[in-house]
Amino acid sequence: MSPATLPLVVGATVRLPGYAATGTVLRVHGTRVDLRVGHFRLCLPCSEVEVVAAPPRKLRATVKVTPVVAPNFSPEIDLHGFRAEEAMAVLDVFLDRALRLGYRRVKIIHGKGTGTLRQATHRHLRQHPRVEDYDHHHPFSGGTGVTWANLY
Repeated sequence: MSPATLPLVVGATVRLPGYAATGTVLRVHGTRVDLRVGHFRLCLPCSEVEVVAAPPRKLRATVKVTPVVAPNFSPEIDLHGFRAEEAMAVLDVFLDRALRLGYRRVKIIHGKGTGTLRQATHRHLRQHPRVEDYDHHHPFSGGTGVTWANLY
């Protein structure tokens, strides 16, 4: 298939016309596409990207990862009482351990307060190479004082 006829699908490699960058399609939703370009995630109109390669073929073999039960580990961390810089160092250790144990979703309690820890946590999660996305939970389960992170 020529690049002009390749479909815009998850996993496809796309070029951003006018830039020297290429990226990988993470999600296509309506007229917009989510991309990973290096360590950045972008959401652009589909018309602003050009497909240059189809997604790689998936291997037939699959691996199921199940969390290892660790006696002193919980997929939840409470960052109350930490200064933002200290909290991010603690969060890094926590995320590393969660990933090594096979957890794919973790709960981060930073509290509501002034929002400083929440902002630092979200900034840190956006830059973390193994965090797929993050969100707030239901208002009765902590609301904006809790962030759930999905890992890959």
